[in-house]
Amino acid sequence: MEETKQKDVIFVTSKYKGLELVHTPMGLKDKQGNKVPSIRCHFVPTAYGYAYHTHKPELIKWLDEHDHMAKGIIQRFDPKDVQKVESIKVSKGVTSVPTIPEEPIAPVEVKKGAHVVKIKK
Repeated sequence: MEETKQKDVIFVTSKYKGLELVHTPMGLKDKQGNKVPSIRCHFVPTAYGYAYHTHKPELIKWLDEHDHMAKGIIQRFDPKDVQKVESIKVSKGVTSVPTIPEEPIAPVEVKKGAHVVKIKK
């Protein structure tokens, strides 16, 4: 008997920190007749933002049809589609050009005429 392994699906949110959705299957019972417990979908911080991982098909279907998915609050995420960006390299020190020139410029000599003073008597 082959065991089909479900692919892990990631749901992310960028708008709400620590979002928690509760899936409560009302009136459903398991094979033994016990009440099916609620499942909490708690979005925890990851490198991609706040994310929730699951491989349960009924939970994946419920999240795909959820109102938050229609509004764009949560989205499916595939890490294979992420393009890595090189980090920005920052130099240690000032590399800007100084505004004051290194060699001072000599003032231009202006020849002025003799100063004449008039005295009134």
